[in-house]
Amino acid sequence: MSKNAELSRKDIKEPDQFQVAVGEAASWLTGHRRTALLAGGAAVAALVVAVVISSVRERAQQAAGGALSEVYRAAAGEITPVPLPGSTGPFFATDAERQKAVITAAGKVIAEHGGTRAAALASLAKGDAHVKLGEWDAAAAAYQAY
Repeated sequence: MSKNAELSRKDIKEPDQFQVAVGEAASWLTGHRRTALLAGGAAVAALVVAVVISSVRERAQQAAGGALSEVYRAAAGEITPVPLPGSTGPFFATDAERQKAVITAAGKVIAEHGGTRAAALASLAKGDAHVKLGEWDAAAAAYQAY
């Protein structure tokens, strides 16, 4: 509506477009009550299913993240022949032993939580461990899985 347009008394007394649309919708709903209830029920059911699926996926992601922490814990393990007092570990005698522990932990995450972001990160850590061990073909396969 332009700035200069003025409404007459007749225009003011008539229903506006919103009121007309709501009136038409209300009359349609009264005439098609069963269809409206079915459509509303289907929408509510779809919403419930979406919430349940989202909740299940979130729990799976959290479990996978917890399993991935074991991979990082193994990767951060100390290399020492004798466990240090006050340290919680894990301790490894050699770097090769630590890298094998990373590969084992990463393989467990990939097997149990495949398709999650944690499994992808475990594949990356597994590839890095294979590189450090000089296992080039296994590293390429792990990087390809990432």
